[in-house]
Amino acid sequence: MTEPPTTVRAPLVFLGGACGATTWRRDIAIPLLKKMELNFFNPQVDDWSPDLVAIEAKAKKDATVLLFVFDPSTRCLASLVEVAALAAAGRDMRVAIADVKEGTVIAGDEVSQHDLTEMNAGRQCLVALLNMVQVTVRPLAELAETVKSCATQGVLHASAVKEQFQAAVQDVFQGVASAPTVAAAVQQLAANIETESCSADDISKDHSALLTKIAEYLMSGRQEHLLYSIEAPPAQTAQDGAGWLWIVPPSAASKARPRLAVLLAALQLKVLSCTYHVSSKHRHICDLVQAAFAGGSGCGKVSITTEQIPQGAVLYDAGESEPLNASELKDTNRARSYLDSVTVEFPA
Repeated sequence: MTEPPTTVRAPLVFLGGACGATTWRRDIAIPLLKKMELNFFNPQVDDWSPDLVAIEAKAKKDATVLLFVFDPSTRCLASLVEVAALAAAGRDMRVAIADVKEGTVIAGDEVSQHDLTEMNAGRQCLVALLNMVQVTVRPLAELAETVKSCATQGVLHASAVKEQFQAAVQDVFQGVASAPTVAAAVQQLAANIETESCSADDISKDHSALLTKIAEYLMSGRQEHLLYSIEAPPAQTAQDGAGWLWIVPPSAASKARPRLAVLLAALQLKVLSCTYHVSSKHRHICDLVQAAFAGGSGCGKVSITTEQIPQGAVLYDAGESEPLNASELKDTNRARSYLDSVTVEFPA
């Protein structure tokens, strides 16, 4: 149930993220917050009603620290969208996260391989973007330490987040525009975003078309509008006469997807505007996170449109032949509704 304010010392900590049958609030977070004499708001209730929406929204707005937990027993898709937007907007946040494991049962159904791939890719993309703006992220196993860190408030503010975001963008594009050839620029881009688990050679090989398009754009000095969509842009140019830089969302199955999320987030500072379209043909979990981060960042003009997935729809993901089960459809469409709200809360 929702806990009343416990004591008199700030900050107010909002306990967001996984709900359902999870007990992390009751077992770990709330006892520690009480021990530290920190106020908190717990949105997990036994009997939810629409009246609580406004109460929760106000508590979230008033909170000094936002603590979000991604438990492996729930999808938390709406929370992915919410955290991406709030972190990009400069809110002081703490995140504890774990991947969903194969064989996990949610609402009575074992998650499919497609569902599992998308969920975990979405979480990994979120972590990559949070690291970009230096939000504190810890493994779920370190939840107690994450809660304790809430006692230190005001770590980041919106202006500092924008500065860190811009610094990260410089790192991503370092040496690209001045490369002697497009091929060299592609290799430089890949080197700028490589990790120990995903080499520059693998990134440039697996995502050659995407990197080439971005490299050519950066080297050209053009100013265009970014369209992030599986569907082609309109044949005509934008109203101001500028063209479209059309980016097809990378596959969630790619091991480079989290680093590509960073690359694509950086790209929004190099275009005139960003249009994100989330179709009903794919799950698009990574793309929901990508669009929410762009919408919350306040960096440039961002437009977001989403389509709800209809009941019984079979998605276009490779090898998929069965429609989404009831809980997956509900969770996926709820995340899309949250993304729609981002355009209201963080208007362009």
